[in-house]
Amino acid sequence: MAKRAAAGKDDVNVSKEVRALVEGNKDIRGPEVISILKERYPSVEFNENSVQVAYANARKKLGLTRTRSEEHTSELQSHLNLVCRLLLE
Repeated sequence: MAKRAAAGKDDVNVSKEVRALVEGNKDIRGPEVISILKERYPSVEFNENSVQVAYANARKKLGLTRTRSEEHTSELQSHLNLVCRLLLE
């Protein structure tokens, strides 16, 4: 189900709006999406975290995300977790 930014006369389907922005410009970044939504709907208070999630979901559904290799994922882990993981292997 799509998230709504606010209740009342200014209902905005955030997922739909974000997906349209990403479809129109595949290079658009999350902060740009938030800025555009705020310009289009100045009376609506957007939860920026919800917009970022909608942005990530739109990119994923459109096949625009890159998957991380196992090595890259391991590099992102803390050293303690990485050591524990290596010991378990």
